[in-house]
Amino acid sequence: MDAEGIKFLKVGEVAEILNISKSLAYEYMQGADCPFTVLRINSRYVVPYNSFCAWYESLGGNGVERGSM
Repeated sequence: MDAEGIKFLKVGEVAEILNISKSLAYEYMQGADCPFTVLRINSRYVVPYNSFCAWYESLGGNGVERGSM
């Protein structure tokens, strides 16, 4: 998803990257201790790509590279 140059990840994409189920990704993203930004737009949840990548890279994971999505 892309809104005027800002890239977003959908819940399914986050789940795939983290190798978890989509329902677990929803649960994680709704928690108060979620370490990356989650935006709720009506009933949809999206994650700003840069926020997710910054968190993921802080873990030492190299599975997601900037510009690869």
